[in-house]
Amino acid sequence: MLHLERPPTAVFSARSETSLGVVRALHSRQRTDIAFVSFGDFATADLLSPAMTVIDHDPRMLARRAMDLLRERLDGTPPSPDDVIVPVELIARGSGELAPWSAAT
Repeated sequence: MLHLERPPTAVFSARSETSLGVVRALHSRQRTDIAFVSFGDFATADLLSPAMTVIDHDPRMLARRAMDLLRERLDGTPPSPDDVIVPVELIARGSGELAPWSAAT
């Protein structure tokens, strides 16, 4: 995708583990001009150049809620159609705030 005539202007990665591969691909092609946001923070996200913007969440809270739902199902409680809302935090560090690349510039 990075070699297309009109490459993506932004990338969103759903997992912090996958984000490291995206960073490697972008940097190996010297494409630090593409906005990039990762779901899930990781230890070195602030050390990258540009530093990684992330949408972070509490994995322990998510695991607790999943276990609660599993226990309810195992106890015979019918599934609930309610949404489970997981609080998230945007940690803006620079990579998601890049202006879209333009072939005209």
